[in-house]
Amino acid sequence: MRVIYLVISGMLLAQAWQSHDWPFAMVGGLFLYQSIFNTGCCGMRGAFRANNINKKSLEETDYTEIK
Repeated sequence: MRVIYLVISGMLLAQAWQSHDWPFAMVGGLFLYQSIFNTGCCGMRGAFRANNINKKSLEETDYTEIK
């Protein structure tokens, strides 16, 4: 994935340099940052997932018997 980000950033930065489009260069810089530091859009492990929030243990769970 890092190589793909590096290739995309190279293409974006080259195009931005030729057309003097600096906002486009910022997007290329973002892809370059992602390729160098091995980061993504959502952090290191993808989307946020809350662990152990409002989880009851099996003993604390209330059950209702239906007849």
